Amino acid sequence: MLPKASQTSRVRNIEEEKNMLEDTGQPVRSAAELEALLKRVVAEINGESNARSNTRTEALEYLEKGRSIVELMHKLESEYIRVTGDSPALRKRAKSVTYDFINHTTGLSRDTIKLYARCYAKFGGTDACDYLRISDMQLLLPADRDLIRYICECRRDNPDLRREEVRELMREYQKHRV
Repeated sequence: MLPKASQTSRVRNIEEEKNMLEDTGQPVRSAAELEALLKRVVAEINGESNARSNTRTEALEYLEKGRSIVELMHKLESEYIRVTGDSPALRKRAKSVTYDFINHTTGLSRDTIKLYARCYAKFGGTDACDYLRISDMQLLLPADRDLIRYICECRRDNPDLRREEVRELMREYQKHRV
């Protein structure tokens, strides 16, 4: 667990970043702004935290990395499109260049980058990370809200469920829904 002062500082940093994320539709105002964003995201993704005392902390950190990747992708794609123009082909190229850049600067594979982003899109801003482990989130990516709620309830009742047990619960749930 983070010390109280560290938690307060982290909450303040998250609030500042949220404010920054709110205006991501704006073009990058300077090379220094983009460079600062890149450095922060790369440090966050590559950084190892000593605060891995429970699965909730790990899930929150995982989702925070996903949020940073989504923010970086949005900024880079927006700037690429602003500079080169907007068409379906250019948007596709912007996304590809962005994946390549994140891969090069962080060492994450394209699939891992997509996994972080998809988990953030699905579970960011929900209370699911209070109960789910990272592996649960990955298993539940294609699931609907009812199945996610069911697995959260099961995990709340038995926090020591193994991944294979979660898979079996998912199969049983889907079997009974049909």
